[in-house]
Amino acid sequence: MSLAIGGGILACANPKALSKEHQDRILVIGAGIAGLAAARALAEQGIRTTILEGRSRIGGRIHTDRSLNNIPLDLGASWIHGIEDNPIYELAKSTNIRTLKTAYTEIQLYGNGKFLSDQEKEAIDQQLAKVLRATEKAREQRTNQDQADISLKLALEQVINSKNPQFSSQQLQELNYAINTAIEHEFAADAGDLSLYHWDHSNAVKGEDVLFPDGYEQIINLIAKGLDIKLNQIVKNITYNNQEVIVTTNQGSFAADKAIITLPLGVLKQGNLEFVPSLPDRKIKAIQSLGMGTLNKVYLQFPNVFWDQEAHLLGSISDNKGEWAEWLNIYFYTHQPILLGFNAGSYGRAIESLSDQGIVAGAMQTLQQMYGSQIPKPTGYLVTRWQQDPFSYGSYSYMATGSTPNDRQALAESVNNRLFFAGEATSQNYPSTVHGAFLSGVEVAQKVMA
Repeated sequence: MSLAIGGGILACANPKALSKEHQDRILVIGAGIAGLAAARALAEQGIRTTILEGRSRIGGRIHTDRSLNNIPLDLGASWIHGIEDNPIYELAKSTNIRTLKTAYTEIQLYGNGKFLSDQEKEAIDQQLAKVLRATEKAREQRTNQDQADISLKLALEQVINSKNPQFSSQQLQELNYAINTAIEHEFAADAGDLSLYHWDHSNAVKGEDVLFPDGYEQIINLIAKGLDIKLNQIVKNITYNNQEVIVTTNQGSFAADKAIITLPLGVLKQGNLEFVPSLPDRKIKAIQSLGMGTLNKVYLQFPNVFWDQEAHLLGSISDNKGEWAEWLNIYFYTHQPILLGFNAGSYGRAIESLSDQGIVAGAMQTLQQMYGSQIPKPTGYLVTRWQQDPFSYGSYSYMATGSTPNDRQALAESVNNRLFFAGEATSQNYPSTVHGAFLSGVEVAQKVMA
């Protein structure tokens, strides 16, 4: 796949056009970036495609909100992870969409309210690196002995408990923070839910991580321009046979020769969408085995900046592991006095049951521990609840204990050459990323045209 903005946003290598009787009968389920990329790739080969989207907007788990004084704030995906040979970055660069780098070393870190020096931060990083190296050795030993998968947490605990001398309580607190921010936030899941064998199964794209100060929606709107998209179409049933696919929504039925399904793994896990006949057992097992993670965001707008304006990130180490540990300094990117707090995994899910006011109060309690009780109250806020979202039921997929990369492959497999699947959870190389979802959409379009 190559990008060729002049000749089209997407250019598939030597695609075969569908026969004429098929050209008007392709349905794409979902207007997230995978669905949009698939539809765009088909459209640029002259194949008219209809996208059915359950939401009242496009973008899926990419959602730029402007309700706080018209400031573009991304409630879903924020970053391009690695800019070298990354199709999302190439799109942004070729169309002059502004990006700014996040330097993860530029972090203000507080331990129980005390500002930590660069040397103290480096010591925490080194301790985590040692533990992960030992855990990797343990993984290799278990693999060589053909032992069953266990959770990453159990393996980490075995390494930590075997250390002589034992870690101090402060070192354990710092290590828990490092595991939470480096792993649990990254994969949107507790270490207790991640597979020891496959938790890090993906190919990292080289280069800096960058985000969009003017919103990720710019990429979505670029790809979606001119496509036939029907909103508020909640899919209830997909019936398929050797001749056609019939998709029934809350508003009617649509017939097609082939359908591309880009629904999030969380939606497939719910089982509310009926397939007739049922999906193959191998695909059902994959849906059940893979995990769907949660990473929630809280934006807090303040009357003024009371933190380091030049810091990219803020961190809080406390006894409350995984609670309000990681913050992004939005001021650095937009010159707006806004902080973004993250919560992942079980705590990310737990706060969804709180009121907005309760969530904001918890966030403020952590910020007061870091910066003192006299900091100003927020003048506005935004809260996400991705686990409760009926169009996603989570943020992005992860390798759960007992799952294997074969599950992603099974999820991506077509059924009867009628149903095709795309989305970040189907990506073998770049799961849980926007570019992985995008590439899966382009690749599935090529399969449909083969």
